[in-house]
Amino acid sequence: MKKTILLLVILLVCMTIFAKEEVIKKRFEATPAQPVSVSFRDADGDLRVETYDGNEIILEFVKSIGGDPGGSTLEYFNGIKPQTAFADNRLEVKVEYPKIHFPFNLFHDYRLKVRSLLKVPRKCSLETHIVDGNVEAEGGEGNFSAHLTDGDVLLRDWHGDMDVGSTDGDLTLENVVGRLHCRTTDGDVTATGKFSAVNFSSSDGNGEFRFLEGSRLSGDCEFRCSDGDLTLAFPKDMSFRLNAHTSEGGIHSALHFDRVDLEKKHHLEAARGDAAYSLSIETSDGDVHITEY
Repeated sequence: MKKTILLLVILLVCMTIFAKEEVIKKRFEATPAQPVSVSFRDADGDLRVETYDGNEIILEFVKSIGGDPGGSTLEYFNGIKPQTAFADNRLEVKVEYPKIHFPFNLFHDYRLKVRSLLKVPRKCSLETHIVDGNVEAEGGEGNFSAHLTDGDVLLRDWHGDMDVGSTDGDLTLENVVGRLHCRTTDGDVTATGKFSAVNFSSSDGNGEFRFLEGSRLSGDCEFRCSDGDLTLAFPKDMSFRLNAHTSEGGIHSALHFDRVDLEKKHHLEAARGDAAYSLSIETSDGDVHITEY
């Protein structure tokens, strides 16, 4: 009896400590001094993007599984792989998952994880589409686009036009430069940078934007929140026309204006500087806080 129990314990331990990892690396040589672009698509995995002063595009794809996956799950795991196509300095990556013709064993406890690392030239345009996963990128110069269904975006030190959105996730942008278009259905947005224009929309989440010194508008800005607060901070020398309105909430402004056309609890219209471009704010259920530094 004791031997039987011991064998069962050993079996359970072996099942628990089972782990398998597979790494796939691919390299692509880009033509120097020409535009580089990357398109990345994944249904269930995280992506990290690093930039450097070189010409190669390096993809490192890692998949791992642990616990007690069972035979059918291992078959599925083995079939996960990145498909790539490279031509004219453009790399397209799509992570392929096997079609499931069999049910996973519900009695097996396993952990399956997929993650990708892209190392790209510093001057590179990037487009990502991920269903369930996070995106992190840093230090690039070029257009940046990230469309997520369930995941967060973290973007640091990026220069270029940025188009970022997540249905269920937070968006964080730090020390970026350029035009920003961002949207989220259920998540918060925090952005700091030298912005030339911002377009923001959120159904259920807060927005916090800090325009760094050196920000100069080259287009109109729009901020829309259905259910959430909006906080904006501007340098003292930044010029714009302001039209802020909230249905249920207050407008709290600490800005100095050269002209105030309308000032009420739920509505503020004013201008500062040359006011060449407008800044429009609309919230349904949330407060608006505007400050300068």
